[in-house]
Amino acid sequence: MITRRSVLLSPAAALLAQGVRVTVNWVWLDGDDFPTGVEDSSVVFTRAYVADPRVDGNRRAALAGKFPTAISQGSPTIESILNDARIPYVEGRDGSGIVVFVGQGEGSGFTERSIRVPVAIRYPGVLTPRLSSGVLLSVVDLMPTVLSLCGIMAPEGTQGRDLAPLLRQQSGDLPESVFVQGERWRTVIRGYDKLVTDLSGVPEYLYHLAEDPNEQTNLVRDPKARLTRDALAALVQLWLRRLSDRIDPSGLKQR
Repeated sequence: MITRRSVLLSPAAALLAQGVRVTVNWVWLDGDDFPTGVEDSSVVFTRAYVADPRVDGNRRAALAGKFPTAISQGSPTIESILNDARIPYVEGRDGSGIVVFVGQGEGSGFTERSIRVPVAIRYPGVLTPRLSSGVLLSVVDLMPTVLSLCGIMAPEGTQGRDLAPLLRQQSGDLPESVFVQGERWRTVIRGYDKLVTDLSGVPEYLYHLAEDPNEQTNLVRDPKARLTRDALAALVQLWLRRLSDRIDPSGLKQR
């Protein structure tokens, strides 16, 4: 049973305490463009990344708050949690209350066109519309963030981060990095440095997105970029262990 918990006197928690139900709308975009008016009425994340570049995998990750390798058939979804809390949930159309807009990338593989996607959250009267360019977001962060805006604690095992304090412009730590799982590769982005590895974490591509947004220059063998490459490779290993990515219960890597 999911229980409601107040979130430091947040407006959403106050509404719940008064018995007011907040409608949550989940709008999946066909492409990478927001409907008219969204950018003027929402918090827009300019650096939002998919958890899985496959559309179905990314959608499951967003709704379950887990990376694809961790999603099981019994994983709770944001819809089931909100239904349990008797908060209206509407998928696929705009409306009042909280509206989450999620697009899809263009392209294939680990390119920015494929894994960086449009994401925006609108909550009139609670969130101030603006561009949030300094926050790295993964779609797995959307579930705990939206639940927090509704005054609900995310279930145990959720891997996404609650960014609601940052959205409310309260204190909160900025996410250091984001992680993306492809079928045959893994990617970590920290700041504007982006490393692509094979499934075991061996570096294959390194880009500096601020200087090379089109990813034309692979720096993975550049001696000047060695420290950055090694630091990001260690970060990939941390993500792999944290997510039990390709690791069985005995701690051995899966083939």
